[in-house]
Amino acid sequence: MNWLTDAKLVAAVSNAGGLGVFGPNPSQTKMIHGAESHMNQMRHQIRLAKQLTDHEFGINIVIEDKPAIHMNETLKVAFEENLHYFAVVGDPNQAVYDQIKAHSGIIIARPLTPTIYNAQLAERLGADVFVATGYDEGGILPQSGQGTFTAIPMIADALNIPVLAAGGINDHRGVNAALALGADGVYVGS
Repeated sequence: MNWLTDAKLVAAVSNAGGLGVFGPNPSQTKMIHGAESHMNQMRHQIRLAKQLTDHEFGINIVIEDKPAIHMNETLKVAFEENLHYFAVVGDPNQAVYDQIKAHSGIIIARPLTPTIYNAQLAERLGADVFVATGYDEGGILPQSGQGTFTAIPMIADALNIPVLAAGGINDHRGVNAALALGADGVYVGS
C-alpha cells in the first residue's frame, strides 16, 4: 500500500471506524527525489487528510540503519503535524521508540518477521500494539514459513499488549478466525 495510501484513502478508513495509516510514499505516481521534496509531499497529504476527517490516523515509520535520513525526516514531519499513531515497520529499536514516546505517540510494532523474541522485546521497549504477520500477507513477506493463523496464538500468548493479525484476512470469516485465535483486531492492507 506504499503508494496507494493517499489522504483520501487514509481519511476514508478512519471515517469508517478503522485507523487509516499512510504508507512511506503517499499519493506518489513517480519517485520523488530528495528528502525535502518527499517530506513536503508527506506534509501535504497529512494536512489534506486532516481536512477530510476529524478522526485519528497514523503513519508508517520504516526502521532504517544509519544514515536514516528518510526515517528521521518522516518522524520530524509526523511530530510537527501532531500525529499520534506510528506503525513502526522493522525490528524493535529503542531510540526510535523513545523518540515516538517523547511525542506522546502510540507504537504499533510490526517486525517483518515476527517472533516471540522480537514481540517481547517490542513490548519491553514500549510498543503499545504488536502485529502478528504470517507468510500469507502481501508486500514484504516474513522470513519464516508460518502462516498468520499459526503466528497469532504464538504471539498473543507471549504478550500483555494487544495483538493485531495481518496476512490473508480478506473477509469477516478471517477476522472472526483471527479473533478466535487470540488477536484483538486486524491490520489489513495490500
